[in-house]
Amino acid sequence: MPSFTHRDDLLTTLRQRSVGLKNVRLASGKTSNYYCNVNATLSQGREAMFIANGICEVLENAVKLPDPLYVGGLELAGVPLAQSVAMAFWVNCGRYSASFWVRKKPKDHGTGVWVDGFADNESLQGKQVVIVEDVTTTGESAMKAAMQAQAFGATVVAAITVVDRQEGAIELFRGQKIPFYRLFTAAELLPIGFVPKTVDA
Repeated sequence: MPSFTHRDDLLTTLRQRSVGLKNVRLASGKTSNYYCNVNATLSQGREAMFIANGICEVLENAVKLPDPLYVGGLELAGVPLAQSVAMAFWVNCGRYSASFWVRKKPKDHGTGVWVDGFADNESLQGKQVVIVEDVTTTGESAMKAAMQAQAFGATVVAAITVVDRQEGAIELFRGQKIPFYRLFTAAELLPIGFVPKTVDA
């Protein structure tokens, strides 16, 4: 797993605040005997900074990033995460960066856009982007954001998640030739001896 500043502190907080051992329904429709709610950690100012900085460190060391860089994710969790990461790239690297987010469906009022974060005279056309996500299971949610970005003319240079549940995301992104990275795996967060189970509903 990648090493980055404050990794151990963040791991401790994720274990305390974001992991629960009970049956839950996942976005995929399957059920699992545990959940990982990264938002409970991302809501904390210090930890949000640790997460954003960690994503910056991992990506800077792993892939050639464009300048300018656009960071996006699928609503809702992708909104604060993309904004935090864009700010961290600017503060830590002096790299021009901006955030955007992909809606699950177009707005039914106002501008009616699929992709938000751009002024009227701006778009994703020709932009090089990184897709961020809080928790990745099969990777379908992050891939939806990536596919929408591509549909609007962007090039996706990488995708990264805070926690990978290791249920197919790496393989999905590999199939689309998009580099995929993660800060943690769910296995690191779960108690020793706990056996994770995910089954069809």
